[in-house]
Order: sequence, then C-alpha cells, then structure tokens
Amino acid sequence: MERIDELPLTAEEKANLDLLEIADGILTGVTDEEKLVGSLVIPDSVTEIAQQALFCCKALTRIIIPSSVTKIGPGAIACCTGLTGIVIPNSITTIDKYAFAYCSSLTDIVIPDSVTVIGAAAFYKCTDLTSVVIPDSVIVIGGHAFSKCPALTDIVIPDSITEIARAVFADCPALTGIVIPARTTKIGCKAFSGCSSLTRVTIPGTVTEIGEYAFSCCTNLTVMVIPNGVTEIRDGVFSWCKSLTNITVDDANTAYCSEDNILYTKDKKKVIAAAGALKGHIVIPDSVTEIGKDAFAGCTGLANITISDNITVISESTFSGCTGLTSIVIPGTVTKIEAYVFSGCSSLTGVTIPDSVTELGNGAFYGCTSLTSIVIPDSVTEIGDNTFYDCTGLTSIVIPNTVTKIGAAAFAGCTGLTSIVIPDSVTEIGMFAFYDCTGLTSIIIPDTVTEIGIYAFGSCTGLTRIVIPDSLTAINGAVFYDCTGLTNVVIPDTVTEIGDGAFSGINPNAHFTVASESVKELLLNSSSNIRDEQITVDVNL
Repeated sequence: MERIDELPLTAEEKANLDLLEIADGILTGVTDEEKLVGSLVIPDSVTEIAQQALFCCKALTRIIIPSSVTKIGPGAIACCTGLTGIVIPNSITTIDKYAFAYCSSLTDIVIPDSVTVIGAAAFYKCTDLTSVVIPDSVIVIGGHAFSKCPALTDIVIPDSITEIARAVFADCPALTGIVIPARTTKIGCKAFSGCSSLTRVTIPGTVTEIGEYAFSCCTNLTVMVIPNGVTEIRDGVFSWCKSLTNITVDDANTAYCSEDNILYTKDKKKVIAAAGALKGHIVIPDSVTEIGKDAFAGCTGLANITISDNITVISESTFSGCTGLTSIVIPGTVTKIEAYVFSGCSSLTGVTIPDSVTELGNGAFYGCTSLTSIVIPDSVTEIGDNTFYDCTGLTSIVIPNTVTKIGAAAFAGCTGLTSIVIPDSVTEIGMFAFYDCTGLTSIIIPDTVTEIGIYAFGSCTGLTRIVIPDSLTAINGAVFYDCTGLTNVVIPDTVTEIGDGAFSGINPNAHFTVASESVKELLLNSSSNIRDEQITVDVNL
C-alpha cells in the first residue's frame, strides 16, 4: 500500500499540515482551527489522534487517516460540522467516546474490520448520517453511539453484539428496520426510544432483560412479542407507542404474561405496559397491587379506567397523555399520586381525590385543560411543583388547612381561576406558584406565610389589590411582575427587603400604603419604577 507521505498533496493539504501540532507521534491539536479548511491528510508519523485534537475544525470537509494511527481519542474529531467524508484505516481498534459526535455533514461511514469497540456517543447527533456498516469484529457499541441521527434509515447490528446499550439508537426517527442479533441478552434503557418509523422488532429468545423505555415513542410499532427467556422488563418500555395494537408473551415465559394487550408480571400483581392503541374502558384486575411508571402513557383512545382497590400508589406518569380519558375513579386505598400521573389528560373533567391520599406529586395534573374543579383532601400537606400547571379550565379549587407548602408553578397558567383562598396552614408559596393566572381578581395571603418565591403572582393581570401579611420579611424579586391591574398594595413594617423588580410592570398609577419610611425607601429602590407620589406612609397600619 502506498504511504500517505508519498501521496501528492494539493496546496491546500500542504498548508493544513503546517497547522497541525504533533509531539512524539501524537496529534494533539491545531494552531488555528479556522484556517484548517478542506481536505486534511494526516502524516504517517502520527500514531494517535488525541482527545479533541481536531475538535470544532468546522471548515474541514475530508480527513484521511493513515494506517500508522492506532487510536482515535475522545472527541478527537467532534463538532467538525463541515466534514462529509473520512477514511478510517484498519489499524484502528477503538473509536473512542464522542469521536465523531456532532459531525452533522457526515453522510456515511465504513468502520473497518479491525475495530472492536465503538465508544459512547461516538456518532451522536451526526444529523446527515444515512448509513453505517458495522463489521462483525465489533463486540461493544457504547451508549448513545448513534442516538439523534435523524437521517439514519438502516443499520445492521453484527452478530458479535450481546448487549444493545443505553439509548444507542434513541431518536433515530428514520430508522425503519432493525434486526437484533441472536446472541443478544440485554436491550438497554431507551435503546430504540423515539425510533418513530420502526413498525416491527423481533426480539430473539436469548434476550433476558429489556430496559426502561427501551421502545418508548416508537409511534409506528404495531406488534410486540415477548419471548420465553425474558425475565426482567423495566417500566415505560412501550410508553407512547400509539400504534401498538398487540402485546403477546410466549406461553413458556415464567416471569410475564399478557391479557387484552396489557403486559403483566406472571402473578398479575403488576401492570408493566399497555398497548398504546387500546380504546374504551379498561378494568384493572383486583390482583394488581402496582402499576408501573408510564404504563398507559400515550393511550389516547382510553375513555375511562377502573383501578383495583388493592393499589396504594399510582406511579409516575402512569396515565400521562391519555387525551381521551374523561373520568377515573381513584380508590380509597391509594395513598400517593406520583409525579405527572395525569399530565396531559386534556379531556379529564373531574377527579375525586380520596382522603387516603397524603401526597400529590409534581405535575400530577399538569395540562389537564378540561378540569374545572377539584377538592384536595385534608390528608394532603403539600402541593407539589407544577401540580395543576396550565389547567386552564380550572375555575375553583379548595385547599385544605393541612397544606403547608404550595410548590413552584403549582397553579401557573390556570387562567380560569378567579379567586383562591390560601389557608392559615400555608407557610411557603413557591416561585411562579400562580404565574399567569390572568383571571385571578383577588387573593388573601394569610399571616402564616413567611416566604413567597420569585414571580409567584407574576402576570396576574386581573389582580387589583394585595395586602402583604405581617409574617413576611422579604418580598422577593418580580413577585408581582407585570400585574398590570394592580392598583392598591399594602405593605407592613415587618418587611425589611424588597427584591429587584418586585412590582415591575404593574399599573403605573398604583398606590402603595406602607407602615414606615424605611419600607418606602425599599420600594423606591426596588427597580420597579415606583414614584414618590405613589406612596403613602401610614404608621398605624
């Protein structure tokens, strides 16, 4: 084979050589990546391309690597966004992590037979990559190796691979066909998540484990057969697979079974997943004590669900995105509704939360736009972050006097709320708690509240009057930002700090009644554009 040093070089290629930093056979970097343009022929004297040696050489279009090179380091050629072609010699055994990540113009690549390891995220976000040939010599493909390659249509995984790593092909929406090798024992977390063009995947009998969200958001997947050897399937495995009509399990499988296209543990004590195309009414059997995370997520055709009386916890995102769900009965055995359980259930009009529930997770009813009213039971002590965020149809809510904290953005975007009573038990109102509640005309903050987070009442354009309680010592920045209807504010002398922009953007003629000159001074210096004539000092407050 002709040595690269003996090849005739163009003027451009010769100029590029002068920009390379090489020490003891290691290409460590370049003197000016912006001047490195067009074609680069790496000299035969180089044995290693070091970590990030050619990182972000965006004007490079082609790289020829000589057979003297045995190692391509982490991120060595990453972010070379103009690179369209590269020759990898058969002297390379490992393509390290992030080696070609973000090479967005690379359209195809041939990996030589010498390579045994493709590192994590090696080709991550190579957005123009359409095809890859992986030889049988490769025994390890690292996590995220080809994830977010939206143009990748076909790839053959060699028979030498025994584990499909975490998110290795995640978010490859053009990938239409995949064959999982016969020796594979594990399909990792999110391995094919977001591969929206996949219609069918055959899982070989050698597979024993399928990770969390392995096939989530495979929106064109229609059939899934679980072979007899699978002993562990993690939560969310088929979530948001809206076209999935059929889930079956080999009768010889000792760990799992299916019924009516719902996947259960063999003893039917746990629901693992449901086919995304399920419609109508679902009854969860009495034997079930647990529903896995995201089990019914994205089942848009479900209208109502009856939950077993043996359920104590409704797991995270269980019914998220069930846009057709109009009603659900939560049994009195449930003690915890975890995060985002009903998020995006835009047709849900009413929910009765039983007295057994002690915890409402973050975002539990996020985006339930048809929800008009809700009663929170006395058993609940905290309303989590984003719990009722963007529930635009919500017109009334009862907060019990057991609640001590209203979390960040708990009611943000609830534009239908006109009034709300915060009970005396509440000591903390989180940031953005009522942000953009444009219909809110009045609110009473009790004397128990000691902290109100930034933007807590921001953009509540319907608010006209606010009385700051004696319990509050600081009004944080932007708390009442853009409350354009606010015309009357009362501030006691307990307040010793007013943050920047606390009242920025309110009615320019708003009137403030304060208990002392010191509070007046704080207002004038709060970067809220408040004028002296807007403030009245009343020491009798």
